[in-house]
Amino acid sequence: MKAIKEDVLYQSGSFSAYLYEGSSFDHPYHFHIEYEIVLVDKGDGKLIMNEQVCEFEEGDIFILGSNTAHSFISKPDTDNVRSLVIQFSGTCFGETFFQLPEFKNIGKMPENSKYGLRVKRNKSPVGEMIESTCASKGALSVVHLLTLLTNISQLDNIEQIIPTSSFSSGQLESHKLNAAIDWINTNYFSTIHLNEIAKITNLTKNAFCRSFKKATGKTFLQYLNDKRIEEAAKKLIQTDDSILKVAYDVGFSNISSFNRYFKKAKGTSPTLFRDNFLKMVN
Repeated sequence: MKAIKEDVLYQSGSFSAYLYEGSSFDHPYHFHIEYEIVLVDKGDGKLIMNEQVCEFEEGDIFILGSNTAHSFISKPDTDNVRSLVIQFSGTCFGETFFQLPEFKNIGKMPENSKYGLRVKRNKSPVGEMIESTCASKGALSVVHLLTLLTNISQLDNIEQIIPTSSFSSGQLESHKLNAAIDWINTNYFSTIHLNEIAKITNLTKNAFCRSFKKATGKTFLQYLNDKRIEEAAKKLIQTDDSILKVAYDVGFSNISSFNRYFKKAKGTSPTLFRDNFLKMVN
């Protein structure tokens, strides 16, 4: 099952916290870079996570890792559901915030959350803390979130959804790379730095480069330039734009680099590529 990349919207703060109400839980199978805490306030059904299934019921609390594919699905006879959702990135308060000595215990949560964590609400006050976080605004919301994360890190009744022995790091890595590839395919025309694309996946530069090459057979730069050339070929066929404009529009900073990469990929120059196409259709 292929997961869809979701871009989380931050309307008024460094993280997202909101109430969801509807006739059912029917979210598509998706992933996002943010960690997610969900309190199922009303409703029951199944959670699909990294292609594994577990039951959920009213009052359950879930902590899901960054880039963890998941979908909450209600039982067929459900007609009213409600959940409280908190989504935050590992750098929402700064690059090294969660690495501070004071947050040592909180820092363990991101690693463990990749397995999916569940807390029974009737065994913990965490549910009330989630409600407080979603109801608060401004600086107070940050205080509530940090209090919530601190209390989660101290719980001893957390259930791990996916057993460590059966967890495939390849699944998580695949979703991370999907996020990077989707981002490249959408922003290929922009100036993209390796640091920037690695950050999207929460991988180090070296780890990202190794994983990307293994998954695609290409380096990051090769993939990016190939994508730009494919888009340039479409523009050469579909528009009357000059070669220079096409080169700049797909992200190349100078015409010589564009001509060189285009000829390497297509076996001919951009001008001849367009001329040959016009001859075929006329």
